[in-house]
Amino acid sequence: MSENLILSLSGGAFAILGVVVGGLLSFLLNLKVDKRQALRRSYADIFETYMRFVPSRTEDNFYILLAAIEKTRLICSDDSGNFLGKMEQSLKNYENDPHTCGILLSQLREIAKQEIKNA
Repeated sequence: MSENLILSLSGGAFAILGVVVGGLLSFLLNLKVDKRQALRRSYADIFETYMRFVPSRTEDNFYILLAAIEKTRLICSDDSGNFLGKMEQSLKNYENDPHTCGILLSQLREIAKQEIKNA
């Protein structure tokens, strides 16, 4: 009798443990997917607003682009955030050096790919 009770209790304990571990793994996976999607959207916003800024360098477009960069800096890695800071400084000098901004955008594309892939 006690042997059946021990087997039942241990089976129940392992079942509960399996549910808890499975739920935790599912939660962690969802967090990772959510971060990846947020990064993807943020970087896409930078590229989209940059493409609007280049042909029409209005003050409004400039500030929209800066806002997209700052939004991304909130969730990206420190290295990417530092690069975005460098890009932001370059954008402030866009009229004098548009070529550098284009190079930085190309580099940002590669950084974004890596960060999203590793998120």
